[in-house]
Amino acid sequence: MALRTREEYIESLRRQEPRVYLGGEQIENIVDHPAFRVGINSAAVTYELGQDPQYRELATVMSPIINEDISRWTHVILPIAGSLADRGIKPSLDLCNNFKEVCHGHGWHGLSA
Repeated sequence: MALRTREEYIESLRRQEPRVYLGGEQIENIVDHPAFRVGINSAAVTYELGQDPQYRELATVMSPIINEDISRWTHVILPIAGSLADRGIKPSLDLCNNFKEVCHGHGWHGLSA
């Protein structure tokens, strides 16, 4: 399975039928509800980075489970030696600052360590 795009990620959320309540009110459609828009858009950025040739190497990792590149934000957490270092990437504060919204929002283990 190829890396998902932003659109595929959002469409996958539309197909789900989670039971979500906010302030005692059941939310039927989290994708279009304003309370969830920022979170969904933040996660969608991770899929955009995986598709962007400039960031693909940084934003993806080889899954030991399916032997394919997957989003670094959704893979099983491994020590830094087993993730960024395998790609020859040395984490740095400057690198994380380039992705501070994503790093901070998702606690990207390789860059926030």
